[in-house]
Amino acid sequence: MRQFTAYRKELPQSLSANAGVHSQDLGQIETLNDQAYRERRREYYSEYRIIRGGDIRWIEARKFISYDGDGRPRGVRIGNASC
Repeated sequence: MRQFTAYRKELPQSLSANAGVHSQDLGQIETLNDQAYRERRREYYSEYRIIRGGDIRWIEARKFISYDGDGRPRGVRIGNASC
């Protein structure tokens, strides 16, 4: 399981958590992420495509979000399975 810090910072595309996400799925993933933070969800699930080495693969991602005492996102754990 990989861990990411849940703060917004512009990263080079190659280091972004969304690096390689299929362009047709990127908007959906960003909307799901934003909605989860707004609703203070602690867990959510998504499916999307990634492009690796010219191949398209499906990813199932389960994300676990922790918040500090003020309700701000503190961290995200992501479990991925590819098909």
